[in-house]
Amino acid sequence: MKKTSKNILTAVLFFLFSLNSIISNAQAGKPVTVIVSLTPPYTPFLNEYASFETNKLQVTLITNDSRMQNYPVKLQIFIQRYGTGIVMQTAEYAAIPPLYLTGGTSETLDGASLAPYFSAQNNVFGGFDQAQYIRTGRIPDGQYRIGFRVTDAKRSDVILSETAYSQPGWFLLNDPPQLNLPLNGAVEEVQNIQNVKLEWFPRHLGSLNSSFAVNYRVELYALRVPGIDPATVAASLPPDFTTVTAQSNVYISQNDYLLEPGTKYAWRVKAFSDDGLTLFQNNGYSEVRSFVYGSLCPEVKNIQANILGTDEVEFSWDTDPKQTTWKIQLRKENSTDNWYTQQTNTIPLNIKNILSEGMPYEYRIKALCNFNESDYSPLKTFSTEVFELPENFNCGTGDTLEITNFNPKLSLFVGEIIYNGKFPVKLTEISGSNGIFSGKGRMRIPMLANVQVNMQFENIKVNELNQVYEGEMVSVYNPDSPFFIDDITDYLAEGDQVGNIITGQDSAAITLDYPIDDNTTIIVSNDSTIIINGSTETVDDLASGTTIEDSDGTLYAVDENGNITEIGTSGGSTSPEDYNNTASLYDQLDSTITLVFENNGRW
Repeated sequence: MKKTSKNILTAVLFFLFSLNSIISNAQAGKPVTVIVSLTPPYTPFLNEYASFETNKLQVTLITNDSRMQNYPVKLQIFIQRYGTGIVMQTAEYAAIPPLYLTGGTSETLDGASLAPYFSAQNNVFGGFDQAQYIRTGRIPDGQYRIGFRVTDAKRSDVILSETAYSQPGWFLLNDPPQLNLPLNGAVEEVQNIQNVKLEWFPRHLGSLNSSFAVNYRVELYALRVPGIDPATVAASLPPDFTTVTAQSNVYISQNDYLLEPGTKYAWRVKAFSDDGLTLFQNNGYSEVRSFVYGSLCPEVKNIQANILGTDEVEFSWDTDPKQTTWKIQLRKENSTDNWYTQQTNTIPLNIKNILSEGMPYEYRIKALCNFNESDYSPLKTFSTEVFELPENFNCGTGDTLEITNFNPKLSLFVGEIIYNGKFPVKLTEISGSNGIFSGKGRMRIPMLANVQVNMQFENIKVNELNQVYEGEMVSVYNPDSPFFIDDITDYLAEGDQVGNIITGQDSAAITLDYPIDDNTTIIVSNDSTIIINGSTETVDDLASGTTIEDSDGTLYAVDENGNITEIGTSGGSTSPEDYNNTASLYDQLDSTITLVFENNGRW
């Protein structure tokens, strides 16, 4: 038992002697050597040095004293700012596990092994506020060096090494790239081969913290919602196209990403290093800019419609150098018909032979600029002239022209217009050549509401101006369809325009479910409203009269003053004598006109 006690006492004395020896050596030559290595560039986000992905900061501990066997020690960190002193250091109460050193060995700490030493709760602050460090995760910009030393794990006043520091460096964030081209809001010209250059200026090159390689990620966003903020799109949506380069510019070809002409794009650039450290303000992002790919084709301005007669109009407008072609559309006003469309690259543009006399039309024009086009111009309207018979008019007089050109027309084609006197004929069948032709066509008669009549001809002679100077054209009689009409509603608009009826078929604008008798009252309220026995009816134009059919099938004409006259029976025909007697009711016809039909002709 005594021997055992003696051995224990001997061991304790040896330990105390060894500790005293280590402490003595610590006071003299320090048993541990510390080496701190910090590779530039430097980030003020110190916790990034404690990442698994980086070894930019390394602390090497060399145990000089061979008597240290699995000896527990603690490590302390010191952040020194030039001109200020120590601004951050490990607290005595820091709950950091000890390290164990053995003489004649070395140990290197980096990455995650150093994480506890950058934690705000394990440090005390002297140059800036701890709350600021917690809130921002970084130290203020400035020139710093990072130091470490080793102390005894149980007695922090026992210092086992000198404080070793890294080389000084500027811990600050660099400015992100500044975008250069295209200018903000610029229009990039569309080329046959897409090759759009995006260029920026690196602003970190003159920085005190610039000794590192930088890559740039270019992000491109298509802005398809008008008026949307480009910065909002870049902050909230993934980019439509990205690419990475080490250069300060990039060319986007159609093989990289096909840009859409006329589309607005936002773009920005992010600078970053391969080290994974935060080295730039705004996380390396530049500002957001935008550009339009392809000139937005300007709309057509100052459009004029010059009426040249009952069936012809001339369009003109201001041009723009970007515009190469123009497309015009027209149709009858307020119609749901398909648009008549014509494209041209010359100004002015004349349209004829498709228009009706005295008819209102609406039209619009848009421009084409190579690969894109403008919007259509706002709708505008015009009306063709109304044909008026001259005084002392004699049918057949003055409908011919004196022709002096006898140079033969070499060829004609279906759809082409020739002129028989003053009447245009659109060809539907054609044969012949060298000025002599046979075929069929449709002749338009302006003074008869542009009625089209089928014509046929044989061996007529046509000059180079498309004028018939010899031969006859004969109308083709069809008892079922004596005329061809562009739009039958022009002539049978609810039957109220009696004087315009072409087919001779009876109709009425107003149909009553009771018979008209002597007690019937008719009051004309205005140009479009008539009151019959207290019931209001609406028609197109009472100034031209209207028609009524009662429950007995009897047809009545009503003039602009409300006077009513029986004119026939529904489903039947009115005799020429009856028509002659009532013709004076309608201001479309002269009351002296007499109708005479021969050879079983019909009205």
